[in-house]
Amino acid sequence: MASPPLATGGSELTAEILDFLQSPAGRDLLEEAARLVDDPLAGVTALRRRVAPAVARVAMTQARLRARARRRFPEADRMFFREDLLQQATAYPVAEWRARRFARFPWVADLCCGLGGDALALGLHSHVVAVDADPQALMLLHANARVFGRESRMHPVRATVPEMTPHVPAVFVDPGRRTGERRRRHPEAGSPALSAVLSLRERVPRLAIKLSPAARDPDLDGVLGDLPHEREYVSLAGECRELVVWIGDWAGPSRRASVLPAGLTLTGTGAEQCEVRSEGSLLYEPDAAVIRAGLVGRLAADLQAWRLDPRLVYLMREAEDELLTPFATAYRVEPPRPFSQRALARELRERGARQVILKTRGSAVSPERVVSQLKQVLQSGWSTVAPVVFLTRLRGRAAMIFGERLGRRTNQDTPSRS
Repeated sequence: MASPPLATGGSELTAEILDFLQSPAGRDLLEEAARLVDDPLAGVTALRRRVAPAVARVAMTQARLRARARRRFPEADRMFFREDLLQQATAYPVAEWRARRFARFPWVADLCCGLGGDALALGLHSHVVAVDADPQALMLLHANARVFGRESRMHPVRATVPEMTPHVPAVFVDPGRRTGERRRRHPEAGSPALSAVLSLRERVPRLAIKLSPAARDPDLDGVLGDLPHEREYVSLAGECRELVVWIGDWAGPSRRASVLPAGLTLTGTGAEQCEVRSEGSLLYEPDAAVIRAGLVGRLAADLQAWRLDPRLVYLMREAEDELLTPFATAYRVEPPRPFSQRALARELRERGARQVILKTRGSAVSPERVVSQLKQVLQSGWSTVAPVVFLTRLRGRAAMIFGERLGRRTNQDTPSRS
């Protein structure tokens, strides 16, 4: 049984402290830290009655990071984290989705593995050579592999990328994209840069490279050139989480939008076009992955829909039936009308609305500011109606479109600027 470390200085998660925190006494300490996580100062004071100050501070830090990680990992309350590594860690459902393409290979590699989120998902199907230059990252990977029961499938290696390349049939690479609190979106700003990662093609037949979903197509084109590849944009619950560039014989169509948790994909070239018309009774707001992948035209063809405006991603369709799709949120809408603060307030007052869901695209209007200005109107509302109002510009003029969400409401139905 591990004894509480005696170190009294610093607050770094050392191998000695991590070993203790994985013991029964350490797990008990972390459970107490979790109960005190809302008051860190009081928590550290309470834990110092049981362990050295450094251990108490690490325990409280882990409790805080575990609480933040629950949205990403199903076993977050048993895992171990570091602030910067957690910021870049892939949400586990996304990592599992991506790992399916690796499933046919008995051995794969995860380069720049960090705390192990992607390696653990790859370990569902394969043995994983997990490479990172950061010894603490590998220490966290080992501890987290124990939580998932995948220790025997993890093979950590301390090395730099791309200098070290395992001899495996398929490799996943997640270059570092943060400097302090800033995210780096340009593909050449990663560590290592995309061009350096591409040099691995000489030694590895199949590459999957995770990049920022906000990376601009011209920047990607400038590095990838005419290299055959697939760009897959993955969203989770409507939020575009990542871009993966697939290189090798497992690459599919040039563009792919994958939506989770539905687990469905839309593919195309990104060059699909559609007509522009203002009329229609159904409005579709494409999923963020569809927009990022440039597949709005492809989705329009599937829905037999058209664009509301050439500068907008909103699609329109005329139909009596309520046609739903996992690749867009559907609304039954009224004809567009000119927007003004006074006109919107008058309309909401007439409907007796106590709430309103505002969505803006192509408009400089802040939805939060509009809702604040409408506070008095909404407070006097008498009905339970909560209309969705799209604030946008049509043919260069401010417009508003009243609608009603079709299908189940989700957490996307909040005042937002999209």
